[in-house]
Amino acid sequence: MIGVYVIEREQIARSGLEVILSQDPELEVLGLFENGSSCLEAVCRQAPDIIVTSLDLQDMAGAEFIKALKEVAPESRIVV
Repeated sequence: MIGVYVIEREQIARSGLEVILSQDPELEVLGLFENGSSCLEAVCRQAPDIIVTSLDLQDMAGAEFIKALKEVAPESRIVV
């Protein structure tokens, strides 16, 4: 099973991505987040295989968020 986190500030987009990703039996959505900070906290506890993110985050710049992700979860793949 491939674990996925989704980070998107808009609820409807988060929900849509969850539905689409859940259609694949090999993917498991482990977490949905509306901002970068809450995702980084979760990644420190459990790093997923894939992180799907928007660059339009409400609490930090997208480039700053990706840099932080690479530091705490270097094995996770990031999809923007």
